[in-house]
Amino acid sequence: MRAFEFLKEAALTSIDLFNPKYDRPSILMKKIKAGEPLTLVSGGTVTIDNSPKNLSAYQNALKQGQLPKLIDKETQKKVPMGTILKTTEFAGHGVAVGQDATKVLNKTVLALKPANIQITDKMFSRKTLLDAIVGNNILNQTEHGQSVIEMAKELSQGQIPQYNPDFPKPLVASIQDDAGEYLGVLALLNQTALNFPTIKEFQDHLKTGDLGKLTVSFPTQMNAPLGDSFAVKGTIRNPATGNRILISSKGKKGAAPSLAGLAIPEDLKSNAEYKNEVEFINMIQITKPVDYQPLKASNFIYNINPESLPDWIRDYLPFSNEQMDEIQQWKDNKIYQISNIKKYARQMPEWMKSMYKKVPPSSRVATHASPGGYLLLKITNAIMEAVNKNKALPNFEPIAREILQRNFIQINAVANKGQMTFSVMWPNREMGTGTITLETKNTAAIPGSSLGFRVV
Repeated sequence: MRAFEFLKEAALTSIDLFNPKYDRPSILMKKIKAGEPLTLVSGGTVTIDNSPKNLSAYQNALKQGQLPKLIDKETQKKVPMGTILKTTEFAGHGVAVGQDATKVLNKTVLALKPANIQITDKMFSRKTLLDAIVGNNILNQTEHGQSVIEMAKELSQGQIPQYNPDFPKPLVASIQDDAGEYLGVLALLNQTALNFPTIKEFQDHLKTGDLGKLTVSFPTQMNAPLGDSFAVKGTIRNPATGNRILISSKGKKGAAPSLAGLAIPEDLKSNAEYKNEVEFINMIQITKPVDYQPLKASNFIYNINPESLPDWIRDYLPFSNEQMDEIQQWKDNKIYQISNIKKYARQMPEWMKSMYKKVPPSSRVATHASPGGYLLLKITNAIMEAVNKNKALPNFEPIAREILQRNFIQINAVANKGQMTFSVMWPNREMGTGTITLETKNTAAIPGSSLGFRVV
């Protein structure tokens, strides 16, 4: 199969036609008025009757959000919208009849990402990853997919992978950027076509002498499980120790990866300057369920630097285990909601009612939020104020920077003149730039997320 023969696109359905992101009705009417042919899903074209009467009928239907009953100009038969191809003219990916396919190739239709070839959310060894690529039914259906398969075989044999240098630039870009996500990991596991100057230190960090024994997974969602800050492509793990490294595609700055999944390097653990910060992060990481994190964190900060916490919370610290449990009991918004708090206010512990009245008011709180969730959020905000503003942990930002850059590895694929090579950056210094703060993704209505970093 030629590299472009597989290009197919969905029909211009009702959902697509009236997608508010695009002005497809206007594009459709413009083409019909001009007598330009529309490409059919089945191949070939059709020219729509553009008589004044029919144009008016088409336009009226579109104004009412209805599919127009198009008429074939030649046969005078109805042309269902479901037979019209969503071509690039309609912001789709279909190739119109007479259009040069090489000029409309893009990553979406080339379908080379891990999710496209259905290898996401699975754990692979070096061998099983190779098998998943070589035996991939989706890759086998296209010439460029078969090229990716051959590249994977070459990597497994210790050879620099090759692709057809005559492939058009968009196709090469997709092989580099999309297939490069798993080919780059395969290159790492095989140590082939690889520029990795800190490989020994990386092995020491993951406590392995053989990178080929590592395992890897690719998340379905690009940023899972770390929120929406970094372009996470996958996870490399040492199955013997559980240590893991996250694969970053670009090292973007943004919002907060969880503290729970990031390993503290040994040299930082033994550094007396970071003693309180290490203990704080360790405490966060071992605290389960995660909704106990802000309660234990507030006790921790109260013990080392109480003045950094806002006045309203200090009168209630430290929390006893019983008080922590009571807050958890009142966070179920299926039973307890702020909107009907009068119904159960008498049942709340007196200390909790007192605290509830003293927390700084919020201008916007979801009516379906629970009193327990509300208190957890306010307590978390107090901790963030203590750490980020009042420097309860003065070395929090430096240690966070070191932890981030050592827990992300960046693998860059470079396709040039028919060959693919890979470079690895670790520690990932891009992850350690910007201002780093303690943050949460929780709301009063939706608790349940671990405390995290934010890089801005």
